Amino acid sequence: MSDDQYIKRMQRKKEYIDSRIEEANIDKGIIVLLTGNGKGKSSSALG
Repeated sequence: MSDDQYIKRMQRKKEYIDSRIEEANIDKGIIVLLTGNGKGKSSSALG
């Protein structure tokens, strides 16, 4: 593969990846519920 072919291929790949990144506009969050007897809940939440 020549340098020109490689550059064109990588440009196409970058365009595709950039378009997928623009489409990925969903914000997600996470909730962690720490329960149970004993120690370690506060430490794991703050650590």
